[in-house]
Amino acid sequence: MDTDLTIANYIRMLSKQYEDRPAIYFKSAFRTFTFSYSQIHDRCLRVANYLSQKGIKKGDRILIWSYNGQEYASILLARIFHGGGGPLDLGGS
Repeated sequence: MDTDLTIANYIRMLSKQYEDRPAIYFKSAFRTFTFSYSQIHDRCLRVANYLSQKGIKKGDRILIWSYNGQEYASILLARIFHGGGGPLDLGGS
């Protein structure tokens, strides 16, 4: 079993392997957003860097108050990339 296969390493690997291929589609009321593997990786790095600049460290807890859209996914993946835990959904309300 490969112990280096974390979500962060998996995102890095996919961004190198598939670069500009579409990875995620989000459909809103009026348009569809498409993000490539490299865009997801870049966004994870930017948001993780922002969290570090704000003093958030591995193991700290944060609250993401957002609908299930592109912003939520970006913050969630970046937080996991940054060393935080996964989501806690209290009934989706």
